[in-house]
Amino acid sequence: MTDYEAVPYAGLPIATAHPWRLAWTSFVHGGPRPDLSRARVLELGCGDGATALAIAAWEPSWTVHGVDASPRAIADAQRARVPNATFECADLASAAVAPGAWDVVIAHGLYSWIDADRRAALRRLIRRALSPGGLAYVSFNALPAWAVRGRVRDALVRRAGDDAKALLERLDALTPPNLWGGLLGHELKRARGARDDYFAHEYLAGHNDAFWVGDFARDAEADGLRWIGDAQFDLPEGQPCEGIKAALAVDGMRGEELADLAGYRQFRCAVLALEPRGRPAADREILDAAFVSGVASPAREAFLLDAGVEETMTCAGGLELRVDTALSKAALVELARIHPDGLRMAELVPRARALLAARRVSEGPDDERTLAEGVLRVWRAGGLQMRLHKPRVSAEGSAACAFSRYEASLRSMLSTPLGVTLSLSPADLAAVAGSPSVADPVLRSTLGRWGLLS
Repeated sequence: MTDYEAVPYAGLPIATAHPWRLAWTSFVHGGPRPDLSRARVLELGCGDGATALAIAAWEPSWTVHGVDASPRAIADAQRARVPNATFECADLASAAVAPGAWDVVIAHGLYSWIDADRRAALRRLIRRALSPGGLAYVSFNALPAWAVRGRVRDALVRRAGDDAKALLERLDALTPPNLWGGLLGHELKRARGARDDYFAHEYLAGHNDAFWVGDFARDAEADGLRWIGDAQFDLPEGQPCEGIKAALAVDGMRGEELADLAGYRQFRCAVLALEPRGRPAADREILDAAFVSGVASPAREAFLLDAGVEETMTCAGGLELRVDTALSKAALVELARIHPDGLRMAELVPRARALLAARRVSEGPDDERTLAEGVLRVWRAGGLQMRLHKPRVSAEGSAACAFSRYEASLRSMLSTPLGVTLSLSPADLAAVAGSPSVADPVLRSTLGRWGLLS
């Protein structure tokens, strides 16, 4: 068994827990639409502050407060000195949480790792802390798919005196060449390759339980929290299960659980609220509200915008598109040019038309409708991203932001004003951490596009 004082855990900023991601999930699923202009954000089990600090640093008008029972982790979080982020060393029973004061409450990596009494206390604390119209995020290991990983963990805990990773290596070499061997071998390799601190807390901790999503939602509702959706619903981690659920056409938690089974989903990122969800957002509402972003790369250099000429383009995750309408091709070119920034459809269509005019290419009579339908289809397939906010980012300057330098000195990725993370090579992270001035023009351009220069 391990605790966080004996084995400190190096946190990473969790993009799925970002308030803007929760707001987007709630918007699409018919949940509350909180005003985040001056949001108050509480993170329970904040660890070393990786997520809380990343939220506060890029949203200076927000108030962010983190609570954790580990004095060591809280001391690490306080060293960042982000002005609008405060931290408190307390457990769930003693945390000084003002009732009804928080627009967003986050509990990542906590629910599965505490016992039943503390899980109930956590649910009640979230219920008490949330403001009307607020949103909560609770992540947990999900059944039935986590069962295989859980049995690997159980085997390691039962042989606590052994060298755990050496035992995994021996087991991996002995897995049979059949379907079970393939599944078990995947889990053994995952465990062997894990960071030491992650391995200790995921596989050797005293508590690590998984739950059917329906059971989780039932317990949450009993404590006054309503299920809104999963924050990964349109991300690569969750999109396959969403597709399965749509194909099954089974409503409610039964559909969620069947999709988890068929999609082998092992982790859930639940979005909860005090109020029940209403009608999901219509397609037109989504297109009007969302900023669309993404990169679709042409398959050939001699790319033609002309109507009727089919071009092949590849999106994130390897999704292949075949596009023959002029306006759709121009829109994808424009999105790739400004990425990672995004545009609402009301801005994207005129820009795409301007590109066609500059190339003296005519659009077809139904091109705008085809573009709108295509954007929704590709987004649902995971090839484009949507979000509700458009942060002010600047590509000017030659120095990395102070907070990016701080993160680069500690973590394997950087948070961004967009609410998502940016992965860099170890050499680039060292360059960002080592000097305020960024000499490498390629790295400087990357940081600029993501709003990390000052």
